[in-house]
Amino acid sequence: MTTGRQFCDELLEIVGPVEAARISTVLSRWAGRVVHIPARSTVDQRTRLAKELLAKQVAPQQVAMELREQFGITLRTAQRDIASLRKRHR
Repeated sequence: MTTGRQFCDELLEIVGPVEAARISTVLSRWAGRVVHIPARSTVDQRTRLAKELLAKQVAPQQVAMELREQFGITLRTAQRDIASLRKRHR
C-alpha cells in the first residue's frame, strides 16, 4: 500500500505544471485527513455482470462466454463465478 505522500507525488508527476498547481491546491485542503478512494474489484464487476445476465434469463453457458470475452478469464473461472453467485442467491 502506498502512502498518501507517494500518491500525491505520483499524481503530480503525470500532469503538466498548471494542472499540478491546481491539484496541489485541492490536495492541501485535504492534508492530514484520511481519504478512502473506492475501487471496484474485477470480481465484483464480473459478479454484477453475471447477476444481470442471469436475471435476464441468459443461459449460464452464454454468461460464462460473455465473462470470458469481457474480462479475459478462463472458462473455469467464469463457471466458478456463476456457480458461487447461484449458490449465494438460492
